[in-house]
Amino acid sequence: MPYARLITIFKGKVEEVELPVDKVDIIISEWMGYCLFYESMLNTVIFARDKWLKPGGLMFPDRAALYVVAIEDRQYKDFKIHWWENVYGFDMTCIRDVAMKEPLVDIVDPKQVVTNACLIKEVDIYTVKTEELAFTSAFCLQIQRNDYIHALVTYFNIEFTKCHKKMGFSTAPDAPYTHWKQTVFYLEDYLTVRRGEEIYGTISMKPNAKNVRDLDFTVDLDFKGQLCEIQITQRRGEERRGEERRGEERRGEKRREEKRREEKRREEKRKEEKRREEKRKEKKRKEKKRKEKKRKEKKRKEKKRKEKKRKEKRKEKKRKEKKRKEKKRKEKKRKEKKRKEKKRKEKKRKEKKRKEKKRKEKERKGKERKGKGKERERKGKEKEKEKEKEKEKEKEKEKEKEKNSQGSAWIYLECAFLPDRKCWTRSSKENLIRTAH
Repeated sequence: MPYARLITIFKGKVEEVELPVDKVDIIISEWMGYCLFYESMLNTVIFARDKWLKPGGLMFPDRAALYVVAIEDRQYKDFKIHWWENVYGFDMTCIRDVAMKEPLVDIVDPKQVVTNACLIKEVDIYTVKTEELAFTSAFCLQIQRNDYIHALVTYFNIEFTKCHKKMGFSTAPDAPYTHWKQTVFYLEDYLTVRRGEEIYGTISMKPNAKNVRDLDFTVDLDFKGQLCEIQITQRRGEERRGEERRGEERRGEKRREEKRREEKRREEKRKEEKRREEKRKEKKRKEKKRKEKKRKEKKRKEKKRKEKKRKEKRKEKKRKEKKRKEKKRKEKKRKEKKRKEKKRKEKKRKEKKRKEKKRKEKERKGKERKGKGKERERKGKEKEKEKEKEKEKEKEKEKEKEKNSQGSAWIYLECAFLPDRKCWTRSSKENLIRTAH
């Protein structure tokens, strides 16, 4: 073993074992029992703490708290408790009374809880003393819904407060499952309660005088509600063991008779078991037949449903196709209309443009005609001016001619020496002088 040199095991009771050390640093113990204190293992932890734990030492776990709630449990109580009133025709109420007085360790459904939880005992493992383990605690339970109450239930919470991170667990009905479960105390009579009412009571726990590992309980209830009023005192433990002793004496007297009846009961039990087995097989066969029928019916319905779904799908497909075609047709129609409208607008625009062009052309030609008219008028005026100028020139020439005709003889005589006198006979004096120069 890899840790054999690190771990040493001392076998024996804590009260009797001797350790090679005077003090220890840590004490770890799983001392919790049913209803927290059953088997009284905490006494041993207290002994070890007082004897070996050094000042400032650690204990795991180091805190515990015991709670009580009330529950509705008619179905289970009828099945487990009232069942003894008629066992295959036999009245076994005496066993029912014993079963009622014996606390039941079982799992409680959190939906059965009718009241809030009330703290009845809190324990600090560092400071608790043995005499404090016998206690009487008062409690008050507040009703949270209209219901019935058949039993009280105790559970506990455990804490490890000295860890790096605070840890712990709970055995409450709504907590994860533990092997401690919950402890159920059934009441002789059920209570009819309404929301908002309160149940007052006390619960006492102490180790049994003859066996300290056992516990004696006393539960007192005082309830005054709208629908019922009751005061209950139930003891479990000493009274139960007294009844067990008296029952043992009665059983001693009837032991021989029981032996004779035992074989008969076994035979009846065997027959009953056989009958139950046959009944169970018949029930199983019927159940199988019913399931087969149900399966076929389900298959038929499923087939019908699928067929219906397929038809609906086809209809839906056709409807969508029709809708798509209709949409396509409308879209095509809309596009055609739009195209025609566009074409019409384009035609209108071209016609307008053509008319505008024609109008501009007409205006241009009109302007050209007006321009030509003005040009003709201008040319006519210019021609008239030219004619006037020509007339004036003609007049001037006439005048010049007349003037020249008066001095032509002199020029002839004057210019007789020129070879070409014929050309100059009709020239003016000025021209002659200019030519001579």
